[in-house]
Amino acid sequence: MNSRFTLILGTLAASAVAFAQLGPSFSPTDAFQIGYAANLNIGESVLNMSNSGWQGGFINATPPTSGNICANVYIFDPQEEEISCCSCLITPNGLNSIPLTTLTLNTLTPAIPTSIIIKLLATQPGTTIAGAFMNCNASGVALSTTTTMNPTATFPTYTAGQTGYLAGGLIAWGTTLEPTAPTGYNVVSVDYKKEMLSASELNALVTTCGFVQTEGTGYGICPSCATTGLSGAKN
Repeated sequence: MNSRFTLILGTLAASAVAFAQLGPSFSPTDAFQIGYAANLNIGESVLNMSNSGWQGGFINATPPTSGNICANVYIFDPQEEEISCCSCLITPNGLNSIPLTTLTLNTLTPAIPTSIIIKLLATQPGTTIAGAFMNCNASGVALSTTTTMNPTATFPTYTAGQTGYLAGGLIAWGTTLEPTAPTGYNVVSVDYKKEMLSASELNALVTTCGFVQTEGTGYGICPSCATTGLSGAKN
């Protein structure tokens, strides 16, 4: 057989295998993203999020709300403490935003940090009584039952249609303030990084958020997202 033809057949076979993996067992590589914000005492930084429609589009999806995703937000101070958490429902092609200073005003710890790490986890929403995918809770994410990850996967297994399981389609943009000489500050964009997620980190994010919700007496629960886009600004 012609070697070039053999190479083509091999390439097609590999592509078919890769395509076949994009089914219920596929682990979305954009489900876990990380960004930051600095100099929050100087001005506003923002987080903008959208939904690419990976779960399903806004037209002809079955059921109609199956394309919705939850963007679960977990906030850390520079001392590695999870200080607040919340969740936003994002519809396909929707735009939601959070002013990041609002995430530091009601934290579980008394100190108000001027810099934070933002961790995002996209999951499938829970359903209403009517069966619509609309309910989001940052402590309701499905936990991993293993202590180590599958070495061939970067995320816990994705299961289509399962409440709280990882979802694809999250897009995130952010801004922060960076100093300029001699005393000024400029708004700069923050590229949210798509990263691998360990089972232990997943469990820590979710269980700590659950503790914040049940024991924080209202503290540590960040506000809901606005259905709009925002840009950062210096005070």
